[in-house]
Amino acid sequence: MKIISSKSLISLCTFLSGGKVRFAILSIIIVKLSIVLAILTYRCKIIDTTVFSSALVVIATLTPFLYRLLVFVPVLDVRLRKEPDITKPIIGVFIKEDNIWVEFGYLRLEVVNYGLIAAKNCVTKVCVLERPHKDNKECEAPSREYNTFVSLTWSNGLKEACNIPPGANAFINVIIMPLTEDKKARFESEWHGQKEFGPLIAWFARPEVVKYGYRIPPSQDGLVEGPYSVKIAVFGGNSKPIIRMFNLWISPEWRDVNLCKI
Repeated sequence: MKIISSKSLISLCTFLSGGKVRFAILSIIIVKLSIVLAILTYRCKIIDTTVFSSALVVIATLTPFLYRLLVFVPVLDVRLRKEPDITKPIIGVFIKEDNIWVEFGYLRLEVVNYGLIAAKNCVTKVCVLERPHKDNKECEAPSREYNTFVSLTWSNGLKEACNIPPGANAFINVIIMPLTEDKKARFESEWHGQKEFGPLIAWFARPEVVKYGYRIPPSQDGLVEGPYSVKIAVFGGNSKPIIRMFNLWISPEWRDVNLCKI
């Protein structure tokens, strides 16, 4: 017996929940239901014509409501793209004050709207589930604030909320890491747990962190080298929340920084 993996099941559910698929399924159900009622009324003589007429009126009345409720809604999904230039782009910024060119590595996730209308006022958040451990001690980087959901940014700027049109996508900035010329962590920021877990080398890309630019971001958002598990959520003003879990590996070598869907 072939076992379906959780990833394949999620992909199948996402496909079936797409706006066009929902439209097709609901249309087929309504047409078949009408045909069955007609057969039972005029061929099998099981249903009275008055009942048949009343049933058609009910179907005609409910159909627009069902389409608005089930079909004409945003359908979001969070995806991890395989292309490195999309998932892990490196963006250069010229710092005028120091007359220096600095590169930043971004670790990103894609959000796709499979629905038939735009997803409005979408915000994205991260929650840390597991942290690096050493000698039965859990790392306190980032701060315990991340035990609940904390806001992240979108790739189109510092905005915390964005609209995603039907069939379009947007990208979440999950991690930001300032880089050296050889693509290694530029900063090794000190913090109170450095002796056990090493320096902070990457940061969650919340709005406060992205605004820092070339300066060392706040320590409460920092990450050390090692494995993390996180939840990434997208909340929309007119769409259902979507939550996905990932394993996150932080390394001083940008090429080794990685996300893996759980």
